[in-house]
Amino acid sequence: MKALEQFFHFCIVCWTLAGIGAVNSALNFPPDDYQGVAYFIFFIILGVMGNKISGVIYYGVRSYLSIIFSIFFYLPIIIGLLYVEQILFSSFVFILSIAVINKLLSKNSLKWKNIFRFRFYYRSYFEVKKKLKK
Repeated sequence: MKALEQFFHFCIVCWTLAGIGAVNSALNFPPDDYQGVAYFIFFIILGVMGNKISGVIYYGVRSYLSIIFSIFFYLPIIIGLLYVEQILFSSFVFILSIAVINKLLSKNSLKWKNIFRFRFYYRSYFEVKKKLKK
């Protein structure tokens, strides 16, 4: 069962990166002059976010920040795919994002209604503050 779950997470990562690639190729972003720098910065940000998300899924770490990261990571991809008129692919990535966010919420013992409360963001703020102190 564990192998099937890891295969599913691998598919989510692959399709997410495919969505990013589809948006970037349609928008011709980043420009050729700054391509190396843009990809370097992007992969550092992606690594930090992936570390937070995988820490919750695989190691049982409670992190509200990972939920915010996943929302603000998938939202531009879905909007970008809609912008370049890839509606079917956008709906597929939307389903994948719901699966990831559901997994993060269940690992953090939260429900969808908690995302729309101030207390959730207040705890996330203190989590960021605690990380910056270290």
